[in-house]
Amino acid sequence: MCGQSFSDREDLLDTLQKLQPHDHLCLIYETREEQFNAVIPFIKVGLERNERCVYIADENTVESVLDAMRGEGINVRDALDSGALAVITKQDAYLKQGHFDPDWMINYLKNITNETLAQGYSAVRATGEMTWALGSEDGVDRLIEYEAKLNYFFPDYPLLAICQYNKNRFSPEIIRNIIYTHPYVIVGGTVARNYYFIPPDEFLKEETQSQEVERLLHNIVSREQAELKLKRANEELETAYRLLEQDIGDREQAYDTLQRERALFLGGPVVVFRWRAAEGWPVEYVSPNVFQFGYPADDFISGAVPYTKIVSEKDRERVAREVEEFSTAGVSSFEQEYRVVTYSGDERWLYDYTIIERDAKGALTHYIGYVFDVTDRVKTQEENRRVQQKILDSQKEMADVLETIGEGVVVVDSEGKITRVNRQANAIWGYSEKELLDASISLIVQPDAQDTQGRIFEDYWKASATGTRGEPIIIDGVRRDGARFPLELCVTETKPGKLYTIAARDITNRVWNERLIKEKINELEQMNRELEEFQFLASHDMQEPIRAILNYTALLKTDLAVDPPPKATEDLKFIGEAARRVKTLVDDVLSLSNAGRSTLQMNKVDLNTLLKGVIAGQSDRIKKAGAQVLVEDLPPALGDPEALWQVFANLLENALNFRGAKTPVIKVSCVHQNGMLEITFEDNGIGIDKRYLNQIFTPFKKIPAKTAHEGTGTGLTICRKLIHRHGGAIRVESEAGGGSKFIFTLKPWIDQERG
Repeated sequence: MCGQSFSDREDLLDTLQKLQPHDHLCLIYETREEQFNAVIPFIKVGLERNERCVYIADENTVESVLDAMRGEGINVRDALDSGALAVITKQDAYLKQGHFDPDWMINYLKNITNETLAQGYSAVRATGEMTWALGSEDGVDRLIEYEAKLNYFFPDYPLLAICQYNKNRFSPEIIRNIIYTHPYVIVGGTVARNYYFIPPDEFLKEETQSQEVERLLHNIVSREQAELKLKRANEELETAYRLLEQDIGDREQAYDTLQRERALFLGGPVVVFRWRAAEGWPVEYVSPNVFQFGYPADDFISGAVPYTKIVSEKDRERVAREVEEFSTAGVSSFEQEYRVVTYSGDERWLYDYTIIERDAKGALTHYIGYVFDVTDRVKTQEENRRVQQKILDSQKEMADVLETIGEGVVVVDSEGKITRVNRQANAIWGYSEKELLDASISLIVQPDAQDTQGRIFEDYWKASATGTRGEPIIIDGVRRDGARFPLELCVTETKPGKLYTIAARDITNRVWNERLIKEKINELEQMNRELEEFQFLASHDMQEPIRAILNYTALLKTDLAVDPPPKATEDLKFIGEAARRVKTLVDDVLSLSNAGRSTLQMNKVDLNTLLKGVIAGQSDRIKKAGAQVLVEDLPPALGDPEALWQVFANLLENALNFRGAKTPVIKVSCVHQNGMLEITFEDNGIGIDKRYLNQIFTPFKKIPAKTAHEGTGTGLTICRKLIHRHGGAIRVESEAGGGSKFIFTLKPWIDQERG
């Protein structure tokens, strides 16, 4: 801890901030204000540093201590609830055993510290009111022993503490011993290093007069050495001040010289710099016209913008290396060109003529630079070099590109004459380069057309007019052996009105594959239609036999009404139930078939009215289940009313079938999303195990559930098919026990009169 002393409260708080774990202090106070001015901020600092804080009250009540903490701005409730703060009494600590035992108390502090560290705090901060020791003479003696032994404990544990002693209640002899046992003392609002502190090894053994003399002499020498260090520090400050005055004089002299040059360069393009020969080249002077780079002169002179910072990173290392080489070479001046970055972020080239300054002994002291912008010249030179290089490289680059590209490249002039081809073009058409050069483009593309060139260029200009220039043109090509094949061409105007580059690709395989894919799609669509037709006919044809079974079963029941055999009654019941299940299955298959076959009558659908009708149709089931159906206002949709009625009815029935033990709540809401209506059908039922989510829309797939219900598993399949036919999509979000959300999209109804 810093050993400085401060007399006012502000400085006391500053010193308390500097206390660190392992510090052992005593507070000697006379008033309660003096007491709390030290210990309450001490606790506040600890809470801010994530330290666990303990206050042991005795002379003051626990509540008065807490009130003082609140007055200091401490959130007492949060600190107590979190365990970061504890305000306890002597019975909770010093006298927990019924009497005071120094060794037990130190072990108690060790345990608290270890527990605190395990809980994630950085240290323990403790303070205790020590008036409890005045109860007996034995208590005071053991207290002094305890304070001395604590000095063995503090160096090894992250704990800092203030022991509080009321000067009005403890005798001078006790206060003296307290001072002897604490490395730091707080008194009168001052925190001070204690020069009268006695290490525990000396204090706890009986001291001879000789040992006391040695200790006093040691304290005298220590204090004298501290005062000597302070004196030397003051002398060093005085020396530094004199050097500063001398440096200011040198600066003023240099400034006078530069002021004369300032008038010469102020209005011109040349910026004058004076850099000190030190790391970073500190700027001692710069002419005001440096503002042409966007920086005021003060930014450089103050050091806010080091000159090295504006030198471009591309050149910074080179410039520094050259300056070092010139400086050690013994030259008086040198020249450089490099880039700087202006305040606006632009990069500018500078010419820098630098003069080296040395002192009377030849030591390098400063650089004076005359800098002006040569960006235009450098750019002109670079542009000339680039143009020359382009001229030299263009033919080679073109050849490399043409030969490495994966497409056939043919260059033609405005008359359709081939002027250049690459190897890939030779491979595509089967001609040699010699055979193609100077030939007409019609030789290899639609040779039987009257104007092949016109067809290609016509397509090109049509694409240009519609803003799709560069889009491929599909056209017939012909190989050297006469074989025709499909070509994909991209035309680029290389030289306007003079040269055109045609990139050609043989798409025979692609066309063949597309044809096969189309044929397969047609086959699958035909098979799907036939399957749906069979499904419809089979379901339709099975209805009459099932009705006959049900009717004859009813007649048999009537015929056997008087004294029927028990087995016959049971068999008839089984036949009837089986027939009804088959009828349900056939009806569902027929509904599934109709969902894919029926013609949709797309109109404006008032979803609010439609849903009210669906709810009314199932009102008995809703009432029996005790369910609540909550519907937000729904916008109109574009759809088939009967189909959407079936979608909403199936979803409502599904929610009622799979309700849980709690009161069923079904919510229907809608938002606009990406130009569609996104409708959410949400329930709080038993939910769906995530393992089965990908099977939920599979026809005739019944997902395992705790709630038994009748059905064939086609309801959600029908929903999906009808939603898809409306141009929408449906998905489910659910987990076991967490209810389900069925989310589907429909096209909104757009009032044609409003656009």
